[in-house]
Amino acid sequence: MSYFDNLIRDGRDADAMRHFARTYYDNGKIGHTRMTLLVRVADEHDALKTENAKLRKVVEAADKFLSARNKEAGDKAAVELIQALAAYEEGER
Repeated sequence: MSYFDNLIRDGRDADAMRHFARTYYDNGKIGHTRMTLLVRVADEHDALKTENAKLRKVVEAADKFLSARNKEAGDKAAVELIQALAAYEEGER
């Protein structure tokens, strides 16, 4: 099994794309511009995965808040929601 195949099998698609781009560039099969494009797409993929994870935390916190059955649970869930939103907004800056 090749390193490239292992990256794909492990779900590391962006790393596999970077490896593919570098290998093809080093072997002269693609130029610098195409390699740069593939690396940028991989970087964007990673950024979107990170963004998605942050948004999932916000949604989970909101769900807890909305499904809280009593005041104490609701207060705790509200704090978690505010913290999740603050963490998300901090990442936006």
